[in-house]
Amino acid sequence: MKAIKKETPVPISLTDNKRKETFNSNKELRLFPVNNTEYKTNDIYENLKTIYDNKCAFCQDTLLNSPKHIEHYRPKNKDERRVNCCANTSYFWLAFSWDNLLLACGSCNSSKGSCFDIEGTRADYEDKYRNYPLDELQNIIKELDIVEKPLLVNPEQEEQFFFDNNLIFTIAGKILSKNMRLRYTIRICNLNRNELIELRLKLINNLRNKIRRRKTDYSLGLIDTKTYARDIALLHKDLQDELNNNPYFSALYRYADLHFDIFTKIIKK
Repeated sequence: MKAIKKETPVPISLTDNKRKETFNSNKELRLFPVNNTEYKTNDIYENLKTIYDNKCAFCQDTLLNSPKHIEHYRPKNKDERRVNCCANTSYFWLAFSWDNLLLACGSCNSSKGSCFDIEGTRADYEDKYRNYPLDELQNIIKELDIVEKPLLVNPEQEEQFFFDNNLIFTIAGKILSKNMRLRYTIRICNLNRNELIELRLKLINNLRNKIRRRKTDYSLGLIDTKTYARDIALLHKDLQDELNNNPYFSALYRYADLHFDIFTKIIKK
């Protein structure tokens, strides 16, 4: 995960007459119809694709050739069948709220489902928000977060140092954290599923093998200390150049950049 800045204006379709009619209808029903797809408009998709650079908000895998899901950070429907989280609250009134919409891959979207555990107090729709028009719910997430204190990490509401200081990647390709909210997000979105571990491991091993080759040349006396130091520094610069191109799994690249000395030590004989 990485910090995301959603600085684009609210897409026009989110507050047009059709969405407002559905919004008012949902308020009467106190639910969001399961088969309703009115939040899946082209302008919303295109804005989110640009903001997230065609990557999943949670796992950061590329979505260039994969289904793209508009994910509701606060769930639009509840799912009382879930047993590994609290999923019994429907935020139907936020289904068309711009700051509640993220871009996610199908796997993270499915794993997260309607899970939304909090440490604070659940937002009281009936007492406070039921008379809010749709326009006033487009940028309300900070107010809600203060009250609810959600465990699920929203990359749009965090600064980059939060991820830099709390994410850990192991040489086995797993993502870990000592931070409670990140641990919850990793578990709920299943960010250590096999396919993600394999992809991360491929990137990690690629870097380690490049370092190992330099170390081998140095240990065999094929290059001197100055050349070895220069080659390692060039590898680090190559990594930084890749990071500047915003690759998929950029959080892993950033971790390797910030902890590059670990990668040079872990393969030490």
